Amino acid sequence: MTFKIPLNRFITLVKPYLNVAGGAAAAWLIAKANVLGIPGLGEHQNELATGLAAAGTALLTWGASQLADLKWLKGHHIELEAIATTPLDTHSVAEGLVDHVSEDISSGELPSDEEEFSAPPPPAAGAGVVVDAP
Repeated sequence: MTFKIPLNRFITLVKPYLNVAGGAAAAWLIAKANVLGIPGLGEHQNELATGLAAAGTALLTWGASQLADLKWLKGHHIELEAIATTPLDTHSVAEGLVDHVSEDISSGELPSDEEEFSAPPPPAAGAGVVVDAP
């Protein structure tokens, strides 16, 4: 059994937690591993600078990731709205149905209840109708 979650649900429900984890990982890389090679960062005498660098990196990484996800969701919702507002070709079908019903009403030839709710008549012999037996 495969579990499929739509991408928009994943980005809405799971991705914020991944963004926080990514921010924490970036903060660790900056503050503890000192991947940028900032002199004095991560040494015991300078814990305030290390903490500020870690917090700034975590917030920046999380914020940028979250904004990108929200931008994607906004575009996805615009796309869904465009699909939902696409006009369907139901006008001609509905117009034909209204014409048929209004003709029946105006002519006064409405069927009786027995006639309307009864079983349809059997097909005429040789009418070219194929009926599959169950």
